[in-house]
Amino acid sequence: MLKSFLTLTILFSGITAVANEADDVGDCTYMDQRWALGPVRDQGDIGWCYANTAADLMGHEYYKELNGQQVSAIDIALNFNQSLRRDAFTEGGSGYLALNFYLATQDHVCLQTVENQFMHEGLRIPLKEKLDTINELKDLYDLQHNAATAAAANAAWSGFFSVWENLKKHKSIIFSMGEQKLMQLLANSSRKDLPKNIANALCVGHNSRPLKIKSDLKFWYAEYGGKWLGEDIAMFKLNQQLDRGNIVALAYYGSILQSPTQELDPKSMHMSSIVGRQWRSDTHQCEYLIRNSWGSGCYYKDNPKLRKDACEKGNIWMPEALIRKSMTAISYFDD
Repeated sequence: MLKSFLTLTILFSGITAVANEADDVGDCTYMDQRWALGPVRDQGDIGWCYANTAADLMGHEYYKELNGQQVSAIDIALNFNQSLRRDAFTEGGSGYLALNFYLATQDHVCLQTVENQFMHEGLRIPLKEKLDTINELKDLYDLQHNAATAAAANAAWSGFFSVWENLKKHKSIIFSMGEQKLMQLLANSSRKDLPKNIANALCVGHNSRPLKIKSDLKFWYAEYGGKWLGEDIAMFKLNQQLDRGNIVALAYYGSILQSPTQELDPKSMHMSSIVGRQWRSDTHQCEYLIRNSWGSGCYYKDNPKLRKDACEKGNIWMPEALIRKSMTAISYFDD
């Protein structure tokens, strides 16, 4: 069930509290929300899994208002980094905080259409390199204005127009706003604010939708005095939300997908959406459908504890035992 008002809830897990393991099919009724989410996302070579997951949660919550269109994860990440005054392209973050900042500061939603154009058109280079090119353009623009000598200024201008013309040649989306507008943004934006300002300019018109956030948005930080809720309570809450037709953001050790020997690698923190659930009569346990953000392939699924056919175009059925073992937090829109 998609709701018309918001309460965003985050729950952390760590120690056992209340038993709730699915022990029969009655505790694990089938559900699958892939129909409401569109194609699996691909975060590319930049660590913005949290923003991709936040975009999924927002798109699902406002499915009707957005006519089923996906929300831009890049826009959420840039807004989050700008809100915290970090470098625009800082990797890693909190899906909960990113979505909270976005809902609090935006009166429109940037759609995935502009993101798809940015990622798949123009220069045929990885996403991170495309984002770095924006910084390079800004650095060269500022360098020619601040150069100590005419020779240095001329060299900077030469470098600037070399990058500029290369982007034009490959029909970069940033030129869709017009050369004059782009030059104005380069002149009036700081290096830190430029990416977000470009994103705002690209999102106007058909690439964005106005979205009225109701004033009764509530924030429930359920840490209970700083203590972990426990994996049993977290699983209870997770199943409760799935029963209501909601999807749930899962923070977990991404190494659980790949390594049977280093399943809980602390350097592998990852975030994905849980979008489905089913009972497996052969293993007698519940499986949860992880909607990952590494594209539609299944090349990374190496853990033998995942069945061979567990991956379906970037969605992975994960047994409850692995969810419990690897989870660190869940977040969702609550009633």
